[in-house]
Amino acid sequence: TFRNKSDMIPLYEENQYIETYLEIYKIVYGDKITVDYDIDESLLDEHVPKFILQPIVENTIIHGMDRLTRPGHIVIDAVREQKDMLICIRDNGAGIEADQLKKLLCELESQENSGNSKGRIGLNSVDKRIKMMYGPSYGLTITSRPNVETTICIRMPVKGECSNDLPDRCHR
Repeated sequence: TFRNKSDMIPLYEENQYIETYLEIYKIVYGDKITVDYDIDESLLDEHVPKFILQPIVENTIIHGMDRLTRPGHIVIDAVREQKDMLICIRDNGAGIEADQLKKLLCELESQENSGNSKGRIGLNSVDKRIKMMYGPSYGLTITSRPNVETTICIRMPVKGECSNDLPDRCHR
C-alpha cells in the first residue's frame, strides 16, 4: 500500500527510471530496440505510484520483442484526458493472441492473482495498486493485434482527483 509520500514520485522521475532501465536493454539488444517518448509536459510534475512503468516495459521487451526478427519500437506517451492521466506503452512486437488477451483481461478484471498468472504478475500488480489507490474506474487497459502492436495504458486521476468511491485516498 501507499502510506507515505515516498511511495509517490513525479512522472518525470518515473520516466527517468524507465530511460535508465531501457539503456540497459539497449546494451543487450543494440539497435534492435528503439524508444520514443511523448509526454505531455503539464503532467511531468504529477505524482504517480513509484515503479508503475517498469513491469509494463519489462513485459513489452520480454514477451513482445524477444523473438522479433524486425527492429522493435516502443512508444511511451502520457496525455491528459479531462481529469485523468493516461500513460500508454505501445510496441510493435509479437502482440497477444485473442484467446490469451481475453484470458489476461479476465484476470485483470477479476483480480485473481492466484500465482498462475505466468509472466503477468507485474501487470496484475500495477493494476491492483492503481485500483486500490484510486478506485475501480482506474487501472490498466490492454489492446493487441498479433504481429502488429500491443498497447497497455494506465489510467489514473490527475492532481489527486478521483472517483467518489475512494476520495480519501486520492488527495496528496
